[in-house]
Amino acid sequence: MKMRSLMVIAVLAMNETLSVSLNNHAVDFGTVTPGSTFAGSVPVQITTSWILRGSRNSVSVYAYFTDSADAMDNGLCAIPAECFKIPSSAIKGSTDTGATWNAFSNAIASGTVSGTGFTVSTTGISNANRNANKIDNLMLQLDLTAGFAQMAAGDYTGTMHIAAVATP
Repeated sequence: MKMRSLMVIAVLAMNETLSVSLNNHAVDFGTVTPGSTFAGSVPVQITTSWILRGSRNSVSVYAYFTDSADAMDNGLCAIPAECFKIPSSAIKGSTDTGATWNAFSNAIASGTVSGTGFTVSTTGISNANRNANKIDNLMLQLDLTAGFAQMAAGDYTGTMHIAAVATP
């Protein structure tokens, strides 16, 4: 099973920039079976860079899926009887080397970001860091411990979105 991630770049008001880049664009969960959890092959290193005006007070980084019912699927959804979907709530993320796992189950709606996921990080902005960058390491886990007994064999893929939003 593989999850492809996507790079998002946001450009703000004149003389402001906010960008996100990723060190890798694919996470592989290997061969999985229902009833267990599976670690992603590599963490996703998220680098957020910004140059912001004095009115901004924070930068938040979000990881999310646009369809909570279909974060990953087996690619056979054109044939409803063959289609199997993995919801975003079965995918978890950790930014603290696995001490805490957060399901991709919270509604995210901020700026142009809309989906189901969680907040990776929030950085307060002051005069000291109006022109700065931050690195977050996001580990992923696939949790198939409940509700996946009838899961069809196959290759499952999905797209996780990463976005940064400056407020206000």
